[in-house]
Amino acid sequence: LVQLLRDSEVTSLFDAALSFISKGIAFDWVPSEEIAKPVFYLSASEKAFGLGSRPPNFQATYVDYKGYKDQRKKLLSDAAIVREALKLGGIVWRLTVEAYREEHGAINFKEILETPLERITLTARDLEIIVGLYVVWSSKFSFFKSMFEVNINNTYQDTPGVPSHYSWWPQSHTWVASSANVLYWSRGNEEWFQKRMSGIQNGVFSCKDASTWRNDLKLQNRTKKLLDNNDKYSALCLDALDNV
Repeated sequence: LVQLLRDSEVTSLFDAALSFISKGIAFDWVPSEEIAKPVFYLSASEKAFGLGSRPPNFQATYVDYKGYKDQRKKLLSDAAIVREALKLGGIVWRLTVEAYREEHGAINFKEILETPLERITLTARDLEIIVGLYVVWSSKFSFFKSMFEVNINNTYQDTPGVPSHYSWWPQSHTWVASSANVLYWSRGNEEWFQKRMSGIQNGVFSCKDASTWRNDLKLQNRTKKLLDNNDKYSALCLDALDNV
């Protein structure tokens, strides 16, 4: 917000939203003509299952990765979903940008914001598809039971056992709580993203479970101090502006 106040080109809420969405900064803004529209929930699930259930000892391959990209492409074929995903910033923003570029070429953030769309709320499963998450079960019985439950009831709430979540990319909440989250998509973020994507394509990297992702992106003390100080002094700056 402080950076926006310094930017003489930002003269409206739309300009601010455009600045945020082009930099991978999370924000929440709805065009005035859409405020009166009801929010449309695309899907619902009592338990998340992303790209579906997998048996014990599942090891994702590049074939699985291509299948994940196909499902992500299908989900992001809806312009309303694209806009909401971009507004989340971080890893979800970057993966959405990647999918959009693969399908359409250059991305026009201004056009995405200006286009009248349905108001929607992304579900947990939508976000899991974007990051490529699988539900891996500890027993074959649980795996087959979950497949039956999902096909019949669209949930696996009655399946015994606690599954593990493996994903090609960190989940949004893991990213937000990590040292990688510097509130915008940085050059370091992009270098990490390109290295991992290249590793996946070359068969060097595969999926990681939730615990491994948290450890790999663990908040370092110096980074945490930097972010805490950023929040502290930004708040002081805004308080000073209120008193002017």
